[in-house]
Amino acid sequence: MAESYSFEEVLGKDRGILEHFGMRFVSLGEGRCELAATVKPELINAAGLAHGGLLFAIADSACAYATGSLGTRGATITSSFSFIRPARAGMNLRCVAEVINEGRRLVTLGAQVSEEGAGTLIAHGTFTFMLLTD
Repeated sequence: MAESYSFEEVLGKDRGILEHFGMRFVSLGEGRCELAATVKPELINAAGLAHGGLLFAIADSACAYATGSLGTRGATITSSFSFIRPARAGMNLRCVAEVINEGRRLVTLGAQVSEEGAGTLIAHGTFTFMLLTD
């Protein structure tokens, strides 16, 4: 069985990545997490668009917290991520991640990144997390 960690312990360890990408919590419930972020100018690539790593990071992080909301912790072992529309500097993003399937060792989740307010889909993906036992 996977070892349990308090949400505060996880946040303490993740503070750096959350601050780097400007992520903030909107909501957290059992098997579900909603994060928001505003695209910072320093995360814009040479094409003038938000770097894809930002979009992936917010989705991966939301999935990790959704997994953690089950009272365990996990690590991404596979993902499939699609970019639908570009995100630009100053755009407010919202990511919703939800558990699709929970097994003994693996959790599968879906995540959608959209423009906050408009609801326009920017990117989406499926993530599989292996539950950690140590």
